[in-house]
Amino acid sequence: MRTLSFLFPGLLLFTGSPHAQTTLQKMATSLVRLQAVSCHIHTEINNSKDNYHGEITGDCFVAFRQDDIRRVATFRLQSDRGIVIYNGRDLFTLNEKDSTYQIRNQPEDNYFSHLSLFYHSLPTLRNMLPAIERNDSITKTEGDTLIANQSYKTIRLSMYRQSLEYGDSHQPFTKDVTLFYTLVVDPTSFLPCQIIERNSIDGDGYVAITYLTEIDTRPALPTEWSWSLTAIQQKYHLAGAPAATPLIAAGMSLPDWVLPAFGEHGDTTIRSGELRGRLLVFDFWIKNCGPCMESWPHLQALQKKYGGASFRLLSINAEDSRKDVAFFFTREHPAYLMLYSGKALAAQLGVPAYPTLIIADSTGKVLYSGIGFDQEKIEGIIRINLPLAGS
Repeated sequence: MRTLSFLFPGLLLFTGSPHAQTTLQKMATSLVRLQAVSCHIHTEINNSKDNYHGEITGDCFVAFRQDDIRRVATFRLQSDRGIVIYNGRDLFTLNEKDSTYQIRNQPEDNYFSHLSLFYHSLPTLRNMLPAIERNDSITKTEGDTLIANQSYKTIRLSMYRQSLEYGDSHQPFTKDVTLFYTLVVDPTSFLPCQIIERNSIDGDGYVAITYLTEIDTRPALPTEWSWSLTAIQQKYHLAGAPAATPLIAAGMSLPDWVLPAFGEHGDTTIRSGELRGRLLVFDFWIKNCGPCMESWPHLQALQKKYGGASFRLLSINAEDSRKDVAFFFTREHPAYLMLYSGKALAAQLGVPAYPTLIIADSTGKVLYSGIGFDQEKIEGIIRINLPLAGS
């Protein structure tokens, strides 16, 4: 059984940036020297504000390119969610439960940042540390701490609208936010054993911790045969994913539906037939979706501006439990209806991502459908069509 010890913040003693710069250089040198590495990874993400807790545990093997120190050559990631193999050309996702595999041909490096076990990993640090060292806009401070009576170095990074993310094309930030990283470093190997992330917006309400244990800098190399498609096909067969339903388009008619909803006086049931004669705006969302949460104040504003007998805004959760949706209903006090158990309806309408907005006229004909919250476009459609809705 693995025991994970977390650093005690009260023991952190931070010193000036020259010391941090030296430690970062030693870390970068240790990582660059690696030809391959294996380790055990455990990541926990806690976000009390958005009622989210997530964990993933797994093992990884990574071999690095020697002609480009920032890139991986091959890797194998294995967790209870499945196995991901990259053989230097193609990426395979293996499903142990049904013995199927999916293949992504020649993925770009930026795609790897979406893999859970690449989040705050050794390859990510190896990829980014040279740029962090050179970036004077990143505040770097060094400290010391004790974990299980052993001394470790700590490096604190303050990164304004920047994050630790593998690859070159990072997603742009939509908010003014500073991300705070604490790297807990073994003073002997100068390899990290913990990576802790917080941010300036959520404060103590958000923390992501990655533990890196059982680090082996001279792991046994898998045989080339084990990376091949032929070897994979001996145990797995190609998954036959059904074609996705396209998102319902303008001009099409909405189907009839019935969904439970939260109301002022408890749960209620909403039927599509009850809403005929009104201009309808549907907001499909799920928890742990930053853009979904960011759109809510704007949805509230739309409801207050246009709310009346001829207008109805419907917030529909597509995947989460009643308990989870109730958390947000209580927190947000929406002026509009918040419905749940909308997975089947979302699939029927071809909702591909969240948030997705759909606007329908008084007859149920779709006027607009799109991914994301485009306030200018959505409000323009409401202004043009609201007088046409029934009274």
